[in-house]
Amino acid sequence: MVVHRHIGWLNSKEGMKYSEQRHHVHTVETQHEYLNKLPVHSHIWLIIARGFDEHIGTITAHIDPFNKTANMGVMIGDLAYRGTGYATEAWREVMDFLWAHDIEKIEAGMMENNEPMIAVCKRTGMSLEGHRLKHFLVDNERIHLVQYGAWREP
Repeated sequence: MVVHRHIGWLNSKEGMKYSEQRHHVHTVETQHEYLNKLPVHSHIWLIIARGFDEHIGTITAHIDPFNKTANMGVMIGDLAYRGTGYATEAWREVMDFLWAHDIEKIEAGMMENNEPMIAVCKRTGMSLEGHRLKHFLVDNERIHLVQYGAWREP
């Protein structure tokens, strides 16, 4: 079942080491609460590997319609599929969807040591826009947040 598979990923210490979801214990109830509290302009897609019957991750876009911006995030929860290019492929597809729906800027923020996510941003044409110094606290160590962004090409 999709929900139970997803909850397992969210409760994985290794799988969530770069995510703020690492602070929570996830259950069916917490996932229903999360989905019910999503702003009206948020989207979630399942990522499904070719030839595989179940999803391997999710990708989200939280849209600010007034400023025509979207903040994206991706999770390849099934560790066997990390590093296979599915995150980059899904990211590109969602970027194209957002550009086609009048979004002018796409952004994403992550821990500066989240090399896989930084690689996705770079491979999809996003540029480093800035840092928030010592934003995250991980195992008593302060980690900077890096912000990437892309503008719709005219």
